[in-house]
Amino acid sequence: MRVTYSINDGQEMDFFVPGRSQNMRWAAYSCNGFSAGVNPDTFRGPGFQSGYDPVWTDLLQKHAEEPFHALVGGGDQLYCDGIVREPEMQNWVSTKLPEKKRNYPLTEDMRFAIDRFYFNHYCQIFRSGAFARANSSIPMLNMLDDHDIIDGFGSCIPIAYPRMVFLETALESKLNPLVALGRAGSMGLSGFVNKFNADAELLDDLNDHWTAKSHKRERNWFIERMQHIAKDKHMRVTFLSGDVHCAAVGVLKTFVKGKNAVEIPPPMDYRYMLNVVSSAIVNTP
Repeated sequence: MRVTYSINDGQEMDFFVPGRSQNMRWAAYSCNGFSAGVNPDTFRGPGFQSGYDPVWTDLLQKHAEEPFHALVGGGDQLYCDGIVREPEMQNWVSTKLPEKKRNYPLTEDMRFAIDRFYFNHYCQIFRSGAFARANSSIPMLNMLDDHDIIDGFGSCIPIAYPRMVFLETALESKLNPLVALGRAGSMGLSGFVNKFNADAELLDDLNDHWTAKSHKRERNWFIERMQHIAKDKHMRVTFLSGDVHCAAVGVLKTFVKGKNAVEIPPPMDYRYMLNVVSSAIVNTP
């Protein structure tokens, strides 16, 4: 059913709801913005005014062919990294020592600047371009990730994804010269560390993964908990995630040992779970 609405007698818009016997048709997305070092014009493409619009336009074309009933945002609905460019934040941004940065007092000027930035930025992004056309015509359900607040705030997005322990260990090391030079701003390596906590930029991304060593125990507990629920309720569990800018499918299933072992068919295996990973709808792969 098509439902029409308007706000304050403005432009008439619509959205669709499924029938009682109809499956809900929904779309999922993540990473609706560009990281600090990415040029948006690189992704604009012919006929587009913005690098933000091409994939959203594709989604809207599919919506016009057969309506979506819900739009699920898996995090990073917008990128708020630009808060570090606000004038009132510069003394905090330029503080080098991580401990001093964490304990920096929040002044009234900074508090006002933070409120001003987030309010204006959220309003601008949610009413701009093809994203605005999508969120005004498809009901949304969103969850927060780091960029919705500030890069490095922290999150967790695929459950089943390659582990990168060696890289984590190398970037965490106090002996890593690239991290030290980045924190000191030497040799043009200031971009190697993030402005939030002066850790390596890539380490922040790795720590976001459920497969990072800091999350491993919680991840295993969570997977086992979902397996018990699947067994007790006789239902299939599927994980949906994004953030890593790479479309993929991870598989969890019962591990069967032995030469003559026969794998349990997925319909009979309560441990069989898929992790569907969406690529970035805007950001670079």
